Amino acid sequence: MSALSHITGGVLLAGLGVCLATTGAAQGQQADPSEAHFRFERLVGLSHNTVLSIVQDRYGYLWIGTTDGLNRYDGYEFTVYRHDPVDSTSLSSNNVTALLEDRAGHLWVGTEDGLNRFDRKAERFVRYPLASDSLTSHRQGVSSLLEDDAGRLWVGGVGLYRYDPGSGQFRAYRHEPGNPNSLSQNAVWRFYQGRSGRLWVSTGDGVLHAYDPEADHFLRHGLSQAGNFITMLYEDEGGRLWIADENGRARAFEPASGRLTPIPELPPDQGVILVHEDRDRVRWIGTTGGLYRYDPATRSHLLLRPDPSLGAYLPNYVRALYEDRAGALWVGTLSGLFHLDPHAKPFAHLGHDPTDPNSLGSNTVMAVWEDRDEVLWLGTLGGGLNRVDRRTGTVVRYRRRAGDPVSLCHDLVWALYQDRRGVLWIGTNEGLCALDRRSERFTRYTLPLGSAGSIQPSVQAIREDQAGRLWIASKIGLYRLYPQTGAVKWFARPGSDQGGSAVDDSFLQSLYVDRAGFLWMGTFGGGLYRLDTETDVFTRSPLVLTRQKELVSEGIWAFHEDDDGALWLGSDLGLTRFHPQTGALVHYAQRDGLPGSIVYAILEDNLGRLWLSTNLGLVRFDDRLPDGQQFRTYGAGDGLKNTEFNRRAGFKNRRGELFFGGLEGLTAFVPAQIRDNPYVPPVVLTRIQTSNRDTTVSVNPFGLDRLVLSYRDYSVSFEFAALSFTNPTQNQYAYRLEGFDGAWVQPGTRRFARYTNLPPGDYVFRVKGSNDDGLWNEEGVALALTVTPPFWLTWWFRLLVAAAVIGLLTAAYRYRVARLIEVERMRLRIAGDLHDDIGSRLSSIALMSEMVREHVDLPPGEAHRLAQVSKAARELVGALRDVVWFVSPDHDRLDDLAERMRETAGTMLHGTDCSFVGAEKGLPDALSMAFRHNVFLIYKEALHNIVRHARASRVAIRLGTARGTLVLTVADDGVGFDPAAPGSGHGLKSMKHRAEQIGGTLLVESEPGKGTTITLSVAVK
Repeated sequence: MSALSHITGGVLLAGLGVCLATTGAAQGQQADPSEAHFRFERLVGLSHNTVLSIVQDRYGYLWIGTTDGLNRYDGYEFTVYRHDPVDSTSLSSNNVTALLEDRAGHLWVGTEDGLNRFDRKAERFVRYPLASDSLTSHRQGVSSLLEDDAGRLWVGGVGLYRYDPGSGQFRAYRHEPGNPNSLSQNAVWRFYQGRSGRLWVSTGDGVLHAYDPEADHFLRHGLSQAGNFITMLYEDEGGRLWIADENGRARAFEPASGRLTPIPELPPDQGVILVHEDRDRVRWIGTTGGLYRYDPATRSHLLLRPDPSLGAYLPNYVRALYEDRAGALWVGTLSGLFHLDPHAKPFAHLGHDPTDPNSLGSNTVMAVWEDRDEVLWLGTLGGGLNRVDRRTGTVVRYRRRAGDPVSLCHDLVWALYQDRRGVLWIGTNEGLCALDRRSERFTRYTLPLGSAGSIQPSVQAIREDQAGRLWIASKIGLYRLYPQTGAVKWFARPGSDQGGSAVDDSFLQSLYVDRAGFLWMGTFGGGLYRLDTETDVFTRSPLVLTRQKELVSEGIWAFHEDDDGALWLGSDLGLTRFHPQTGALVHYAQRDGLPGSIVYAILEDNLGRLWLSTNLGLVRFDDRLPDGQQFRTYGAGDGLKNTEFNRRAGFKNRRGELFFGGLEGLTAFVPAQIRDNPYVPPVVLTRIQTSNRDTTVSVNPFGLDRLVLSYRDYSVSFEFAALSFTNPTQNQYAYRLEGFDGAWVQPGTRRFARYTNLPPGDYVFRVKGSNDDGLWNEEGVALALTVTPPFWLTWWFRLLVAAAVIGLLTAAYRYRVARLIEVERMRLRIAGDLHDDIGSRLSSIALMSEMVREHVDLPPGEAHRLAQVSKAARELVGALRDVVWFVSPDHDRLDDLAERMRETAGTMLHGTDCSFVGAEKGLPDALSMAFRHNVFLIYKEALHNIVRHARASRVAIRLGTARGTLVLTVADDGVGFDPAAPGSGHGLKSMKHRAEQIGGTLLVESEPGKGTTITLSVAVK
C-alpha cells in the first residue's frame, strides 16, 4: 500500500475564487487571480505524526525525524529506525531533533540523547559522545546541526561542538566566566549561516553569537528586547537577521547598529517558528497557525492549509520546512508531514457536500456554462441549476418547486446556453426554460409534442445559429425557436403533419453550428446529420473508413471544429476527425492511446491541443506529435477527482480555462499550468532477497558492487524505486538481466523483479525508471550478479578431473608401452630360441639323416624313410624360419611384409614369369603379428596352388592399400577351375577361413582354361 495519501487540500486555480479544492484565503483579502497553484498531499504511514526534521540525501531518499524514530521514505513506503536499549548500534533516542548530510555523504542524526552517524552499508548507527565534563554528562541532547561553508560540522544542544573529521573527535566550546569571547551560556538552540557567510549561534539566554574563524572565538550581541530562547534565525537580502523567540515573536536585527525592528514581510499576530526561502526567492513562513507564503512581487501573504472536509489534519504548527531537489516543499508539523509539489497537476474540484449548503446541489454535473459576468452555471443530475459566483465564492442552487410556474422546469439539467442577448437557456429532463437574471424567475417554453405524450421532451442540447435562432435537440426531434417571438418549429420524422425533413427514429444527442452556418447533429444510433438552416434540408453524412466500412456509433456526444474546417467527433467508439468537404476520416481508439472507448466532450486549449473527457479519465491529445505520444491521460493519481465524465459537459471560457463535468462534480483547470514533471528521478535498489531450500535472506543493496549467489539459491528478487515523489504510483520501470533477458522487461508501475534457477555465470541486473510524466532516467542503476556453480562444475574441479584423467591415461600408456616392450623382448627371445635351438637341432637331424643315407648301405625301404625324415626336417626348418620371421618385432612394417612376400614368390615360382608390385605407404607403420601371419599364409597357399595345379606361365602379384584397407591380388594364366564345383580343394577353404579370422574377404575368380585371380581385402586395425 502506498504511503502517500493524495489528500488534495491546497489547490488554488487562477481566478477561481470559489476555491474549488478549498485553500485558505489570505488574511482578510481575496486571493490574487494570478496566484499560482498549490496542492497539498499528506503522507500517511510515518512512525509518528510529529515531524521535527527533514533532509534529502544524495541518493534521493527523504529522511524524516519524528518524536518516535527516524523514517526513510522512497515514495512508496517508510523504513523506520528506532532506539533499542540492548543494541548499541541503534539510535541513541527515538526523539530525532536534527538531520544533516555533510558534503562527504555522511548522514548525521541528532536526538534528544546524543549524536549519531548512520552507516548505510551496515545499516547501523555510530554514536558520538559529546559530554566532556560533569556539567553536560547527564544529557547529550542535540537541537541543531550545521555544516558551514568551510566544511566544518557544528553540533548544538547541551553545549557547542565542532567536529574534526581527521581525528574523529569533537572540540567543545563552553561558557567561560569572565571571557567575553566565549559563549554566554552552554545551552545552544540554533545555528545559521546566511548570505554574508557569517556563522550565527543563539543560546538559551537570548544572546546572539557571531563566530570569528580567524580568532576561533565568538562575538556576543545582547538582545534584551528579543526574549529568551531564540528559536528562529534567517538573514534577508538586506543583511538583516530575522529572529524569533520561544513565543513566536519576531524582530529584525541589524548587526551594524544593533537595532531591533519589526518585519512587515511576516504575517501579523502569528507565532513565527521558521522561515525558508526557496529557489524562486519566495519565502515560506512556518508559524503556530499554519504555513504562509510571502510573494515579494505582490507583497502579500497566503495562508495555505488543506480542506478539513477532505480528512486532512491542518498543518497549524509548522516545525520543519525543506525543499528537495525536485523543487517540492516538505512541511513537517505537529500533525503530520505535508508535501507541496510544484509539478502536481493543478486540477481544481467543486462538488457536493451534504453538510455544506454552499456546495453543489449534486455531485453529478451534466452541463457547464460561464456567462459574460464570469459567473459559472452548472446543471446537475437531481441537484438542479447551480450558480457559482467566482468573486465571492458563493453557490446558489435553483430547484423546481411544485406548483411554482416560474421555478426551474426540472432538477435534472442536461444543457445550458447563453445567447447573444445574454439570456441563459436551460434544457432539462422536462422541457426548456430561460432565466431572467434580474428577477431570478424562469420562463418555461412549450415545445410541440406530436403524439409523444403530454410531458415536455427531454432537451439534450441547445445552440444558436448566425441568424440568432435557437436549435434545440430532444429525444423526439429537432426544434427551432425564435427567441424574440417564442415561435417554435418542430422537425419530426418524414411524413409527419408538422412538415419538413428530419432525422430517423434515433434521438438527437448533440448539436453544433459550424463557421459556414450549417447545423450538425449527433444522434444516438443513427449517425451524423447536417442541416442547411436556410433551406431546412437534412443530409446524412456517413462516416466511412478507408475499407469502405461505415463507422457506426451508438452515440455521437461532442463536436469541435478546427482551423481547417474539419469536425472532431466524440462518440462511444472514440475520437474521429471528419472533413465535410472531402469526406476524409481519421479515427482514434484505444489501440492509439485512448484510455477508454467513450469521448464525452472535446475542448481546444490556447496551444491548439484537444482535451477530451472520457469514461476513464481526462485526455490531452495533440496530433502534431509522433504516434505513441499523441495521447496523455490524467487520472486519480494526478489529483483528478473525476475519472468518469458526462456527455457534452465541457466549457472553455474567454481566459482559456477549461471546465468538465463528471460523476464527482466539476473539474476546472488552466491547460498552460498542466506541465509535465521535468525532474529526472534517481533510481535505487531498495531491497534484495535470495531464497534457497532452507531460508530466505535479505541483502542490503547499498554500496553493493556485486551480488554472489550459490547454485543452491534457486531464487533472487529485486525491489527498486524511482525517487520522484510527485506521483510515485505512476512512475514507470524497465529492467533487464544481461546474460539472461534478451530484451528489456516492461513491468509498467510494478517495481519488483524475480528470477529463479539461474544457470551459473556472470550477469548484470539493470533498472531504469521514470517520473509520473514518463521522463526516464535512462542510466538507472546496475548491479553485477554472479551465480557460483557446484564444485563439480567449477574450473578447478574440472582441472583436477582433467589432471586425473591425464594421469590415468599416462599411466595406462606407460603400462601399455612397458607391456609392448616386454612382448617385443619376449618375441625376440622366442625368435632367438627357435632359431638357435630348435632350428639348429632340425638342421642337424636333416644333415645326419642325409649322411647316414649316403654312407650306410640300407635296404631301399629304410633309405626311403630316412630320406623322408630328412625332407620333413628341412621343411620344418623352412616353416620355422617363417615363424621366427613373424615372431620377430623387427619385421612389423608393411615394407618388411612386402619384401618377405617378394622373396617367397621368387623362391616358389622359380622359372615362372612373375611380376610383384608392392605398396609401402598408406598403412600403419606397425602391423600386428597375427595380421601379418594370416596374410602371408593366405598368400603362400595361393602360390602353392599355382605351383601344384595351375601350370601357369605367367603370374602377377599386387600388394596395395586404399583408405586403410590392404588389398592383395594374385593372378595367373593357368588352367583355371570352377570354384563352385564340388571338391574344389581344401586350400581355398583354409584361405577363406584365415581371411574371416582377420576380418577380411577373399574373392576367387576362375574359369577352366582362363586362369585364376585371388583377391584378399582386409581392413588394418
